[in-house]
Amino acid sequence: GAVAVVEGVGDHGGEYMTGGRAVILGPTGRNFAAGMSGGFAFVWDPDKTLYLRMNHEMVDIAPLDDDDVEWLRSVIERHYAETGSSVAASILEDWRNNIEKFTKVFPKDFKRVLEARRDAEERGVDVDEAIMAAARAGRASRRAQRARPANERVNRRRCGLRRAQRARPANERVNRRRSRW
Repeated sequence: GAVAVVEGVGDHGGEYMTGGRAVILGPTGRNFAAGMSGGFAFVWDPDKTLYLRMNHEMVDIAPLDDDDVEWLRSVIERHYAETGSSVAASILEDWRNNIEKFTKVFPKDFKRVLEARRDAEERGVDVDEAIMAAARAGRASRRAQRARPANERVNRRRCGLRRAQRARPANERVNRRRSRW
């Protein structure tokens, strides 16, 4: 997938990201990672406020593993070499401290698929079937989260009134609205 390095994003950064890797070396706006379904975002978050600004519906955060650290350093070094970025230079100057300020953002479903692939390879079973089973499980869990318990449902009496109001002729509804103004 593609690799993007930016020095900050506004509102809705990473929205609908479906693959690749994004490295954000600066601030993020609100609603970060809304609709993110694939790939990874590595966000330099020195003030530790990313969690407050991101959309938690589809993504989780995690610390970087050793492979991430190695990859991230090489990408930031290349970014610095090609752009002369002062932000990249300052991060690289104090790499040991700054690497702790990065956060890995990844989609929950994507994580589930990667785990299913790894488990299938370890067990020697069909990887595609394991991935499809993980995807079906993800859809089922999202449906369960959206289902509301009986005590949260709209009471039937209110629904009954709305149905009765809809049964009125259209011109009567319009006239009634106008009379309230």
